[in-house]
Amino acid sequence: MAEMFSRYSKGTTTLALLAGWLNDSGFRTRDRHKLPDASGSLTSGPRLFTTASVRGILHNPFYAGNITHRGKVLPGIHQPLISQELFDSVQVLLRNNSARSETLHPRPARQYLLKGIIRCAHCGMPMWAQTYKSGRRYYREHH
Repeated sequence: MAEMFSRYSKGTTTLALLAGWLNDSGFRTRDRHKLPDASGSLTSGPRLFTTASVRGILHNPFYAGNITHRGKVLPGIHQPLISQELFDSVQVLLRNNSARSETLHPRPARQYLLKGIIRCAHCGMPMWAQTYKSGRRYYREHH
């Protein structure tokens, strides 16, 4: 985990690249939610990292030795994996890089009817809505 924070703090990588690096290194999430597989039956198990899961890790104060209780960040009794300075610098970068997608706009120019609903039939990962330069819309798995 410390390597993730270090890589992101340098400003030379993105959340998607970090997710790809974790997946290529053989790491998986602890997600045990049941999702439909290619045949439609529900399966559970570790999943691939996504930009959302990496973002969640980088926002988690636990790695800097803190805990969250009732909405307040408090010092924990565990050893921090990273310094508070590194954590704070990553938080600044995350805030600066958090440009919201146009598809999340309250009145988007394009409508994606399956946004937030559709998942890959093979791996169960969320599908992303995009538009070709020609204006044709499509959904794709983030890998």
